[in-house]
Amino acid sequence: MTRVYEPKLVAYTALAALGLIAGLAARLPELVVLAAPFALVPTFGVLLARAPEVDASVAIERERVLEGEELDVTVGLATARGAERVDVLLELP
Repeated sequence: MTRVYEPKLVAYTALAALGLIAGLAARLPELVVLAAPFALVPTFGVLLARAPEVDASVAIERERVLEGEELDVTVGLATARGAERVDVLLELP
């Protein structure tokens, strides 16, 4: 699973970097103090992020069917840690 970072997380990181560099360049500790909360948000966001756990089960009506017959397939999804959205693709031979 690839991790995708939200634009908000990138914006907080950019604001923190800009504030820290500006504070160092201008030698103003006030700018560093203002930029510190913007550095904490992405840090805690990345540290506390957990991958969702999704358990899937598939049950089919019977093992063999003739071509053209209908078959009932039941797909069950359960999650221990939430997922915002789950895409299900049932590929048939």
